[in-house]
Amino acid sequence: MNRLLVILTVFLFVSILGNFILFSSYFEKYSMEEISQKIISKDEMSYLKLPSFPEVYDYNDNLQLSFDKNVKDKSDFTSWKNEIQMKFLELYEFPEILDYTDYKIFNISEYEKDEYNIKKYSTNAIDDDKIIFYELYPKNAKNITPCQKEICIPAVLIIPASGNQGSADVMNSPSELSKYYFQSGIGEKITEMGYIVYVIENRGWGERKIDPGFNCKEPDIYCSGKILDRHLHNLGYNLKTLQTLDALQVLQIMKEAEYVDDENISVVGLSLGGDIAQYLSILDNDIKNIAIASGLQSTYLTSGTAITPKILQYYDDSDLISSIAPKSLYLSWGLNEDSMFGYEANSLYSATKIKNAYSLHDKEQNLTIVTHDLEENDGHVYDVRSLLEFLEQGTD
Repeated sequence: MNRLLVILTVFLFVSILGNFILFSSYFEKYSMEEISQKIISKDEMSYLKLPSFPEVYDYNDNLQLSFDKNVKDKSDFTSWKNEIQMKFLELYEFPEILDYTDYKIFNISEYEKDEYNIKKYSTNAIDDDKIIFYELYPKNAKNITPCQKEICIPAVLIIPASGNQGSADVMNSPSELSKYYFQSGIGEKITEMGYIVYVIENRGWGERKIDPGFNCKEPDIYCSGKILDRHLHNLGYNLKTLQTLDALQVLQIMKEAEYVDDENISVVGLSLGGDIAQYLSILDNDIKNIAIASGLQSTYLTSGTAITPKILQYYDDSDLISSIAPKSLYLSWGLNEDSMFGYEANSLYSATKIKNAYSLHDKEQNLTIVTHDLEENDGHVYDVRSLLEFLEQGTD
C-alpha cells in the first residue's frame, strides 16, 4: 500500500512537473507572440494603412480608361486624353461651356494695404447663386510681360481649402477664425512677388457658408460645407461641379481684365482647392501652370472623401491629371499627414503614375513633385518656398 502510494505520488509529481513545463513553454510562446504583435503594431503606426475593401467588389473591368490600360506609346495619348476628359465631363454633369460670356461683376468694396490693393467683387453664378471673389493688385508689378494689352501682368487664381476660414485664410485677413488658419496667407505672398492674385470664396464655406441649424456644433468649421454637400447631392447636384463652375467663371473674368496677361495665368489650390484646380486644368486649356497641394489622391486605393458614382469604373485621379501632360504641373504632399495625402507623400503612388505620362512626352522637367516634413496642421499645408519657386520658374 505504501509502495503504491509512493508510485502515485511520484506519478503525480512528474505529471505536475510536465504540465508546468508545457504550460510555461506555452505562456512564454504566447507572451513573445503578443510582444511581437505589439512591436508590429507600433511599427505599423509609422505607416499609413490602406482601407481593405471586400474582394467581391474588386472587378476586373474597373479603371477602364486608365493610363496604364490605354496608353502604350505616345501615339495613343491624344485619343485617350479626349476620351477620359469627356468621361469626366459626363460623370460630373458639366453643362456645355462657352468660350466667352459677358459676365456682369459688381464691385462691393476696396481697400489698400502696404504693398497691394484689394477689391471685393460679386457676380451671378450659373444657377444665380452669388459668387464672391477678391482681386489683389500689387503696387509694384514685378512681372510685366509683352502682349496685346497696354498693361500685361501674370495672374494667379487661388482656390481655398475647405473650412469656414475660406478666402480670409488665403489672404491673411484677420477674423474670428484666425486661429484655425493653415493656408499660409499664400495669396498675400504671391501678390508680394508681383503677380495679380484672384481668390474665390468656395460655396459652403467662408462668406458663403450656410446656417446648418442643429446639424453642427460650434466651432466645427468644416460642418457647413459638409451639410450643403449632402443636401445638394440629395437634390441631384454635385457641389464640387458647382464650385468648379464658379472658379471657371472667375477665370473667364480674369482673362477679360484689361491688365491681366491672359496667356500667363496659373491656378493654385490646397486640399479641396487642389481638387478644383485639377478640374479647371481639364476644362480650360489656356491655364499655363497648375499647382495642387495635398489635393490629389488615389480614390481607387484610399476611397478619399468624394462621392461620384461610377468614377472608379473608368479612371482614378492620377489618370485624369495625367491627361494634361505635358503642361506645367506642381504636386505636393506632407509626409506628416495622417490621411490619404500622407499615403501619397510616403508612397508617391499617384506621383509615379503621373510621371509616366510626362516621360512619355519627354517633358519630365514640366512636372514638379514635392514632399515636405512641415508639421503645422499635421502637414496639411502649402510648402510655400517650393510653390513660389514653381510659379517664378513657370511664368518667366
